Amino acid sequence: MVGFDTLQAFVNAMYSGERAHLMAFVKFVQVNGLSPALRRQDWAGFAKGYNGPAYAENNYDGKTADAYRRFA
Repeated sequence: MVGFDTLQAFVNAMYSGERAHLMAFVKFVQVNGLSPALRRQDWAGFAKGYNGPAYAENNYDGKTADAYRRFA
């Protein structure tokens, strides 16, 4: 889904540094159509797509909104 042929290739890339993490995240967001939710600051919509339907149990939408406010 995010451009790695094997799980080991993904793991190796994640060990290589932050850039690989960011690029995998961006690709996941693009492939799963989550960019519009981010642009709208629809934190619940983004969290549901990124973390799954149980996102609210861990307050992922609230945590994302808080992080956005801190770093914006």
